[in-house]
Amino acid sequence: SIDMTTLERGIAALRVALMERCAELVHTSQGQRPEVAVLANGSTLARGRVSARASGTWQSNTSYGDAYAPEEPRRIWIFVDLIPSEPAFYVAPEWFVKRDIARAHDEYLARNGGERAKTRDSLHHQISLPRIIQWRDRWDVAGL
Repeated sequence: SIDMTTLERGIAALRVALMERCAELVHTSQGQRPEVAVLANGSTLARGRVSARASGTWQSNTSYGDAYAPEEPRRIWIFVDLIPSEPAFYVAPEWFVKRDIARAHDEYLARNGGERAKTRDSLHHQISLPRIIQWRDRWDVAGL
């Protein structure tokens, strides 16, 4: 069998969940920040990112943080949780996640004298379940 990455497994699970809702997922860009679109009846309902975890926390990047991210409708960030026996989905507005990353990173820096404790130049950022739990099964955010 082909060893799929956590993200590939997450996207496969998301495709199934969307099919059950008469929608589909398409990749709309390549490169460093791959984007997806959620389609139904031939029209795009939402665009954004997908993150997946099979253990620990979701991995992200502080460069996505934006304390003043505008509330753009139908810009989404879907977190796929592969830890439970049935995958769980958290469908958050992109602006919420961007603002949350900025807030959490600012709080982290404040606790550590304005610098990262270990790797000063790292952009790595972890997102834990309590920060996004309110978005569980919020398919309405994606227009479904």
